Amino acid sequence: MRPWPAVVANEFNLRYLGRSIAPHTARNWLLGKSIPTQDKLRVLAEWLQVSPDELRFGNLRATSVAAEADASFERLDMADREMLYR
Repeated sequence: MRPWPAVVANEFNLRYLGRSIAPHTARNWLLGKSIPTQDKLRVLAEWLQVSPDELRFGNLRATSVAAEADASFERLDMADREMLYR
C-alpha cells in the first residue's frame, strides 16, 4: 500500500512545530523529487522510528551487511570463489 501525500502531510504537520507543509511537498518527498530539510527529517525519523540517516540514504544496515559480505568474499581464495559460482 502506497502512502497518501495528504495523510503524510497531515501527520507530519501534527508533529512539526514550524510552518506546515502541503500535500504536494509530501508527494515530492515520497517520489524522491525533493529531500526534506534536516529539521524536517528529524521529525519524520522520530515519527517513523528510524534514523534520519536511513531516511536520507536508505537502509544503512543492508548496505553495511552487503559491505561485510563483499569483504568476506575478497578473503576467499580462487578455488573457493569458483565453488560459489558453480
